[in-house]
Amino acid sequence: MRYGGGFFRPFISRPNIGDLIVGLQFLEVEGENQIEIQAEYRFKFGLGIGSGILDRGENDNDITFTKLSYRNSWNRLRYIVTVQTQQTVGINSPGGYLALYDESFMGVVGFDGEQRRTTFGYVAPKNANTQWRPSLEILYVDNTIGKLAGPQFIFANATLGFRGGFLSHPARLGRAMGPTGMEFGNPLGFLKSTFNRRLNVWELGGIANFRLGLLDLNGNSTATWETALFPWQIFKAGGYFVSQLFIGAELNKFEQDDWMSAGGFGYFGKIGTIVVGLKGSYNFKIEENSLFIGLIYPL
Repeated sequence: MRYGGGFFRPFISRPNIGDLIVGLQFLEVEGENQIEIQAEYRFKFGLGIGSGILDRGENDNDITFTKLSYRNSWNRLRYIVTVQTQQTVGINSPGGYLALYDESFMGVVGFDGEQRRTTFGYVAPKNANTQWRPSLEILYVDNTIGKLAGPQFIFANATLGFRGGFLSHPARLGRAMGPTGMEFGNPLGFLKSTFNRRLNVWELGGIANFRLGLLDLNGNSTATWETALFPWQIFKAGGYFVSQLFIGAELNKFEQDDWMSAGGFGYFGKIGTIVVGLKGSYNFKIEENSLFIGLIYPL
């Protein structure tokens, strides 16, 4: 399998008038090429005009869409309104999204004919007197409403020590507004669910992180519960290295199987200029050890 793609603002944008945002993905599986192209021009006064096409090669499940969007703010409340029409399996479906958010809260609802999406997000105000800054996101997607069969799922993440990134409003918009949203901060697509890597639970923030994933497809359900605690951050003890040590636990249920549990410990923080993620874990059901090592060089 080969994959490539990206979202970018090309050089033909005119900053005094607006910006052109273009998305391109291509996927090759067993010699079959699939391609997705999207584009949207956003004027400075808030209006956006866009369209896109998904060509699945030999598959008949191609998608085309056109959309209008408007972005603005009222007092401290920012909003995005979109209306669109999408053709899937030869059927045209109207749709649209509404996003409302301020510095702390965000709510998004919408549909495109093949799926409904609902998102709630919260980021606590910054307080210089404490390291505790809770943040929460709950995303619900229902892919059962259209002609193409798909799952229903809930993806929820939370941290007690928000530090930006994955749980921030700009990143959340991409997940919340679906594959036609054209959100530069965290773009989604039809061919691949997201360009940005889904963070491991210990990367979400500090102090304590939590994740819940529930998925149901044709009556078969899976569930995942994960947590990572940074004990020395909770009790404000130790130096930098010690404060980045965490302990974690995970519960998994795969369709009709019994629950599987795992526990572990690790480190997530900087060593020099490199961000290091290291976790060792033990699966109690199958009595298996595993080791995860991640290295990130910030640009």
